[in-house]
Amino acid sequence: MEDTRILSYVPLSSPADVKLRIPRTKEAAKFVQESRAAVVRILNGEDADHKLCIVGPCSVHDPAAVLEYCEMLTKAVSVWGTHLRVLVRLYFQKPRTTGGWTGYLDDPGLNATFDARQGILECRALMRDVTNLGLGICTEFVGTTVEPQYLSDFVTVACIGARTTESQVHRQLASGLSCPVGFKNGSDGSTKVCLDAMEFCSKPQGFVGVDPSGTPAAVKTSGNSDTFVILRGSYKNGSNIHKAGELCKEGHAVVVDCAHGNSGKTLAGQARAFREAMGYLDCIKGIMLESFLVEGTQKVAAVRGMSITDPCLGMQDTLILLEEFENAAAGRILRKKLK
Repeated sequence: MEDTRILSYVPLSSPADVKLRIPRTKEAAKFVQESRAAVVRILNGEDADHKLCIVGPCSVHDPAAVLEYCEMLTKAVSVWGTHLRVLVRLYFQKPRTTGGWTGYLDDPGLNATFDARQGILECRALMRDVTNLGLGICTEFVGTTVEPQYLSDFVTVACIGARTTESQVHRQLASGLSCPVGFKNGSDGSTKVCLDAMEFCSKPQGFVGVDPSGTPAAVKTSGNSDTFVILRGSYKNGSNIHKAGELCKEGHAVVVDCAHGNSGKTLAGQARAFREAMGYLDCIKGIMLESFLVEGTQKVAAVRGMSITDPCLGMQDTLILLEEFENAAAGRILRKKLK
């Protein structure tokens, strides 16, 4: 007997059909291409006058609130964000250790109905709307090699998380993505796993996936060398921001995640990790912050604009840190010119 534990199979529209339904305009395509190129220039050191800033909710659960957040972020950064390349976190899937809500793409109803058909459509629609604001998107690919076919054309930067950095499937996926990819350090804080992942995905790979029509296919890739380390610390061993200097000396592009293990999952910890990261401003390529409209976290979606997963900074505190980041980046450039 087969499929004894499968409750149902629900057919999905092909990636090509979904893209026809929610298209990417020529203007949006040009923006994504330029945004990716700008990030690559920061990562490889060609652009030393800008820093990367990835900021936004721990996870998407309310697209309307996320779009409002993006509108506020875009407006604020346009005033003083001269030296920052700001991307918004749009994380649609959540890795889980023992169980829980696995993200808006899989379960947009937040109620274990798992309507992935609707989730894919709503995620793509939000990505379209955010891109039309002129804001680049960073997302984490958690699932299989299938989901990126629906979404990746809107992505400026992709991330592979601590739980999946060691996964061969995700390393193979990264080798074929058209955007830069950040690999987080392992759950224990080790950076060897993300360095191994970066080396692996820089080489041509082959794996089983689907093509844009949704047809199963043997996929061959050319490899992806536009990769970087994301230092996110460890819940057991604490912050590993101190590793930034050594990694930079070894020639690796480094972005510091101010949340997760580096913050101890606290809001005060994020601000503390941010200021520790500023001590490595001369070498790191950027930072990540978890932020939403309203400070904190909640178990159910009762307060609009508040995270339902990890605690997030509120908008006001976020903008204070971003402006501090901008001023630090500007001051660094001025010091270089005065030397």
